[in-house]
Amino acid sequence: MKRRGFWERAQSWAALGATFAIMAFGLGTVVPIPVIKVYDIQINTNPVKRGQTLHYQVHYYKYLPLPARVSKTLVNGVVIPSEPCASNAPTGEHTVGATYKVPNTSMAIGTRKLRISYEYDLGFRVIAYTYETPTFEVVE
Repeated sequence: MKRRGFWERAQSWAALGATFAIMAFGLGTVVPIPVIKVYDIQINTNPVKRGQTLHYQVHYYKYLPLPARVSKTLVNGVVIPSEPCASNAPTGEHTVGATYKVPNTSMAIGTRKLRISYEYDLGFRVIAYTYETPTFEVVE
């Protein structure tokens, strides 16, 4: 049996490394990667007047130190979106206070929920989470 030369062995190792890299990247786009888990959201201001600020608390555990793009939407039949913002909450288990300015429009009046969406960009894919608060009342 003839012994393989340096270039034949190098090509074999390069092919094996390329195969491993492709498999790892492929699994990274399919396998779930946990970034954050929200345990509880509590409303602190109920009822809230339209045009005023809703105060709420979020109890979460964050696994990875990644910044998020946060979108908040007032929902219940009529959807009222707000401008997205950036957030970089610390890793670990925390309870933090947060706010949302209720729009000063007559469409905001009634029983509502706040839908909060977090998007984390990993470079090769975006992971999105969506949570809703308990219902609260928006009054005049």
